[in-house]
Amino acid sequence: MNHIPILCEELSYCLTQIPSGHVIDCTFGMGGHSRIFLDYNWKVTAFDRDESVKQYLPNHSNFNFINDKFSNINKYNLNADLIFADLGMSTMQLTGNRGFSYLTNDSLNMCMGFNDVTAVDILNNSTKSELLQIFKNGTDLPNVTKYANNIEQFRCAKKILTTFDLRDALNTQNYSVLSQCFQAIRIACNNEIYELSSLLKNTCSNMMIITFHSDEDRPVKHNFEQSPFFGYFLPSEDEIKNNIKSRSAKLRFKFKNSFIIPANFKHKIYK
Repeated sequence: MNHIPILCEELSYCLTQIPSGHVIDCTFGMGGHSRIFLDYNWKVTAFDRDESVKQYLPNHSNFNFINDKFSNINKYNLNADLIFADLGMSTMQLTGNRGFSYLTNDSLNMCMGFNDVTAVDILNNSTKSELLQIFKNGTDLPNVTKYANNIEQFRCAKKILTTFDLRDALNTQNYSVLSQCFQAIRIACNNEIYELSSLLKNTCSNMMIITFHSDEDRPVKHNFEQSPFFGYFLPSEDEIKNNIKSRSAKLRFKFKNSFIIPANFKHKIYK
């Protein structure tokens, strides 16, 4: 399975500018970013709520894994020098027959682990106003009322059980709309807004978070603005060419100490 971690060059550069220590990787996934930290002599404690990631754990003396949601980090009393999170989906999850992708016809599960509800529960039991709020929170689409109405009408005749049911219910062939609507249901199913809000309450002075859409990027930006040195990186044209999934990514950072960033990186910094 070919999974390409995002913004690795920019992450690696930052690690050359700050002393190594203990990093919490909140979103282990398939381990691409954790391995970069290990290469730069960091002690890594990785979290992931998805139990299936255990097959990718590195055998390394500086690595520890905790199968839990990152909203529970504080209960483990970990002293971290840096907190990192990649809020995107891994290739393993998109191809894992759990209903995350609109491209194949799978059961609508969308659970990453430790879930209270599935996507089936949300789509068939939420009120129309609740669906509307889900699409407002999880997409950048201008007319989400239409898609909430479409689902309401569809489920009056048939229960929404599969990804293709959801495609039919949304009644659109626009891949951008499908992608964002599936994303919104996934965010609601995994309570991702609460997860991120909990993470941003952590007092660690050094943090790096990769965001993919405005509703997760906005609170990260607002939180990091309180720091003496903060900014973001964007993927290079070459990275986007080699990995189209990186096109909407933004690596936001805050550090307690400033450093010079090379001009060849696509970035913006604030001091």
